[in-house]
Amino acid sequence: ISYISKFSSPVFFIICLLVFKLSIGQNTKEIDSLERMIIISPDDELQVDLLLQLSSEYGIDNFQKSLDYAHNAIELSTKRNDIKGQILSHIHIAKIYQKKGEIKEAFAYVIEARNLAKEKNYTNEYAQAIYLMANIYVEIGEYEKTAELCFEALKIFEELQEKKGICDVLGMIGGNYYMQGELDEAEKYLQQSIDLSKSINYKKGLGKGLTNISAVYNMRDETEKAIEYLYVGYRLFQETGEKVREGVAYCNIALYYLKLNEVDSAFKYTDLSMQLNELEPSNRNMVLTHIVRARSFLQIEDTAM
Repeated sequence: ISYISKFSSPVFFIICLLVFKLSIGQNTKEIDSLERMIIISPDDELQVDLLLQLSSEYGIDNFQKSLDYAHNAIELSTKRNDIKGQILSHIHIAKIYQKKGEIKEAFAYVIEARNLAKEKNYTNEYAQAIYLMANIYVEIGEYEKTAELCFEALKIFEELQEKKGICDVLGMIGGNYYMQGELDEAEKYLQQSIDLSKSINYKKGLGKGLTNISAVYNMRDETEKAIEYLYVGYRLFQETGEKVREGVAYCNIALYYLKLNEVDSAFKYTDLSMQLNELEPSNRNMVLTHIVRARSFLQIEDTAM
């Protein structure tokens, strides 16, 4: 998530909302492979995991397909009395609804997951559930509730020594402070997330951390430094195959160059985003790219006038 505070420009705020709802696009080859694996797998637990992976591959661009596979995972895990599978399936469906912007439904499923995890003493899954609840609360501006849940999840992940979970929660805490304009606290927690991600070679967490902390530096008008962090971030997304996040990084770099009035450089990175979208289509990235390109053309006109 790229966190954009209430002190940012409207374009930055629009991009924040769009980025928050990004999802994995459809990958036909991956879908075919997963469907074959489900057919031949005799392992119920593995089948649940494969169903959730299939759900992710369809993403928000095929909401009903994504939801159908996730519900199949719930049915299978319930039939086999697989408690962990039930919890993770409910969390997964909550994420689908969250990305679609249906917050009430998202809360219903994540609360079910939290309650089941607490009742059956699945501590790691409980922490995952409340972390997702924090993620939803920060989206609707409930910053105090976000902080409460984040610190609860952080304590659990620390006790379990679940370092990737710690990285993610530290990043969320930093983002929550950023949304409230508390840049020093935001930088502190985001940097902790970055440092830990580096130490365990957690490239996904590191990419997110660098992208998010770039927004802090941009708010302080350290825009060149913000761009440097985004350079590293998008290269990490290339390594991890996160094409959507890579495209968003290009758009943010373009916006930062516009802030420096370097319009040609801004166009360069929107072109990269468009090229990426041709290779792996994403409606959301295309919208982001066109917003930034429109902003670039407007800036050219303003300069000419």
